[in-house]
Amino acid sequence: MTENVDLRDRTAVAILEGAAKAFTDKGEGASMGDVAHYAGVGRATLYRYFPNRDSLLLKLHEVAFRDLGDELRLLSFDGVSFQEALSRIARSIISLARRHSIVLGNIANDTNKMLAKEAISPTIKALISDRFANGEIDANLNCDTIAYYLWGLLGISSKLVAADMISPEDAAALVARIFVKGVSA
Repeated sequence: MTENVDLRDRTAVAILEGAAKAFTDKGEGASMGDVAHYAGVGRATLYRYFPNRDSLLLKLHEVAFRDLGDELRLLSFDGVSFQEALSRIARSIISLARRHSIVLGNIANDTNKMLAKEAISPTIKALISDRFANGEIDANLNCDTIAYYLWGLLGISSKLVAADMISPEDAAALVARIFVKGVSA
């Protein structure tokens, strides 16, 4: 029985990895047939796991944001400047956007906003609160408002990277530089 569960899990992972690659290569127009091809499975197998495109996209979003949340929780900001801490966060988020371009393109719906907020907000808010306490951020600013502005800057930067207008490293550094200079005490 465990073998069947493991095999099923591996197939689901292969499908999700194939879907991420298909959507990255072909954009939002990637078909379920494209996903099956990239995943190395038949269309019937794909539809057994994900009966429609919406269920596939929802799972892809869940996995992408879960992975991002895990990655962000592992980041350490001890002994680094505010700018470097933001750069680390930006690199993680921009990396997600490159691996899962469809996630970024579909961030507007409520489910995806909730997934993104759950994955990203705790790390950003903890960092901002810590830097408020250290006096690095202007005390006249509001933590939630600052977090929303940072979120917007990260989203725009991810789109620029996806359009090959800027490198991921340059985008992360620029997000951090612009943001730190704008909120500094």
